[in-house]
Amino acid sequence: MQKIFKILKRFSENTSKTWVTTYLTKQRQSRTMLGGVSYAKPKYSRTRYDEAGSILSARSASKANLDQASAIEAVGDWRMSHVFPMEAATIALDQTLQKASTTALTSRRIKRLESVELKLRHNRDMRLTQMQDIGGCRAIIYGGSAGQINHVAQSLRTGLDPFCRDNFSFDRMRDYIASPKLDGYRGVHVILSYRGPEKSYEGLKIEIQVRTKIQHMWATAVEICEFFTQKKLKSKEKTADKMWQRFFSLTSSYFASLEEMSPVPNTPPDRSDLIAEIKDIDSKIKALVAFPTWTASFASIPRDRGFYYFILDLNANDRCLTIHPFTREYLPDAERKYIEIENASENDLARQVVLVSVESFGMLGDAYPNYFVDSSAFCSTLEAALR
Repeated sequence: MQKIFKILKRFSENTSKTWVTTYLTKQRQSRTMLGGVSYAKPKYSRTRYDEAGSILSARSASKANLDQASAIEAVGDWRMSHVFPMEAATIALDQTLQKASTTALTSRRIKRLESVELKLRHNRDMRLTQMQDIGGCRAIIYGGSAGQINHVAQSLRTGLDPFCRDNFSFDRMRDYIASPKLDGYRGVHVILSYRGPEKSYEGLKIEIQVRTKIQHMWATAVEICEFFTQKKLKSKEKTADKMWQRFFSLTSSYFASLEEMSPVPNTPPDRSDLIAEIKDIDSKIKALVAFPTWTASFASIPRDRGFYYFILDLNANDRCLTIHPFTREYLPDAERKYIEIENASENDLARQVVLVSVESFGMLGDAYPNYFVDSSAFCSTLEAALR
């Protein structure tokens, strides 16, 4: 199906928020220059960052309070200081994949402010500096098996590649392929802590997700659905929409059967029973009718070259994806723009903004199909089963 992508005009450089100005001024004073790239580094104590996280998680809808403004600035600083270890983790991941003779699409992203806030609210005992996925890398293994994914994960764990071994220590691993989540999520997460020569980043954690293309297809379909319906679908959400949640747990179990992997708990073990229940639920919620309507009004984007960082700004009301591209040397500008757009889109549930990086512009669609509202592979795979 043809997709329509619109490139909007660059976001206004002007902002009235003093905390943004404060953030930009301090960032210029607290950066590390490596390889021609200026990376933000932490400038506050861990106690200060944790206090900021506590204020953020308990804040009201308004940011008028100075303590809240200061907290948001500090949380922004903590997030952006993960860019360097995140890129180092990407090198470790790429070289590990190469040594494991595994081909994959790799990408990385900085966790959105809204996501940080929600996670802290849902985990009251968690401190901001304990959060393991502020910086996240992902490897999507095409046609990957459980054995391949496990081999890559174990290689990261044991430091198969010297760069990984010299710059990171293993923290923990969660295998959601062997034991899928109740909501259907599948993939393997490896958490590494930076222990390299740049001491400013000592101990910062990076989460590496390793998943197959089918698992990625399912996960991004869930994100598209959550964004456009505003329904909660995660297993930890007490107010989750039970019908849609069941639909996704069943479809994940069906995909697991195609991959000959462990089924999602509390789903039928027989594939024909899975398909029958998926059909029944789809007849009620019209999922396979809804997904195409969320993609019908987007058109193609002209390809640009030489960019590495991208701000993706998706607006559900206008059905527009705004892409702000930056080359490596303009990382500070990318961070500044990201902070500004987050500020401008605060409390707008119809907008979702993220700072990501991939090796080329052409990889964006495969790495982040949820922002491109591309659920075609998910729908076609299910439709083939339901015929």
